[in-house]
Amino acid sequence: MASDIPNPPPQQLALLLHTSTNHITNEGCGIAIVQRTSCTPPATTHPPSLPDQERRYGFRRRGLAIEKIQTVDRARMYAISMALSLAHETFKKHDIPDSVEVHKITVFSESPEVVRLFGTHIEGAPASLKDVGNRDDRRTIKGVVAKARKLARCGIVDIAIVVNDGKDEEGEQKAKVMARQKGRVACRARRRGERRGECGGLGMKKDKAGKDEGRFKRDLRGKGDCEAVEHAQDIIY
Repeated sequence: MASDIPNPPPQQLALLLHTSTNHITNEGCGIAIVQRTSCTPPATTHPPSLPDQERRYGFRRRGLAIEKIQTVDRARMYAISMALSLAHETFKKHDIPDSVEVHKITVFSESPEVVRLFGTHIEGAPASLKDVGNRDDRRTIKGVVAKARKLARCGIVDIAIVVNDGKDEEGEQKAKVMARQKGRVACRARRRGERRGECGGLGMKKDKAGKDEGRFKRDLRGKGDCEAVEHAQDIIY
C-alpha cells in the first residue's frame, strides 16, 4: 500500500560568497573568496548539504597589468567576477540532491562604490554599459552581468551583490586573512625576482680586476635567465 505522506519540501539553501582583496599599487595583489552555505527560513534540523569552498589568487605586478586590476576597485570587481564563477562551478561539480534547493546567491564586497556600480548594470545592461567610459571597467561589468544571468538560468531566483554586513563574521574575516597572506606572498615573490634579476656583474665587486671581466659576462647571461623565469611566474599562482 502506497504511503499517502507527501514528500517534505526541499531544503532552502543560500550560497554566501565573501570576497576580499589585498592590493598594493605596482607591487601585487591577493584575492580570496570564501563560499559558505546557509539555511534560509523556515529553519531545519538538517545541516547544509553543500561543502564550504575557498579560493585564493596571487598576482605580481605583471599579473596586475594582464588581468587589468591595477587599481583597488578593479581588483574588487574582479573578485566579484571570480566569486560568481565559483558559484557556477558549485552547480557543475556537485550533484545537488532533490531534497535541496539553492534559491539565493549573495556576493559580499568590501566596497560600497563597487556594489552600487554593479547594482546599476545588473538590470540595465547592455544599454547601461554605454555610460561606462573605461573599456576595462566595461569589460569586467559585462562579464559579471553574463555570469549572473547564467546563474539565473540555473534556477537561482535571487542573486545579490551587497556590502559586507558582519552577520557572517567568521567567513568575512577568513577571506580577509587569506587575501592578506596571498598579497604578501605576491609582493615578496616580486622582490625576490627583482633581486635575482639584479644578480649580474653590476652588483658584484672584486678586488682583482683580472677576474671581474669573465664573471661579469657570466652574470649578464644569468640575469637574462632570471628575468625569463620571473616572467613565467609573474602572471598568477
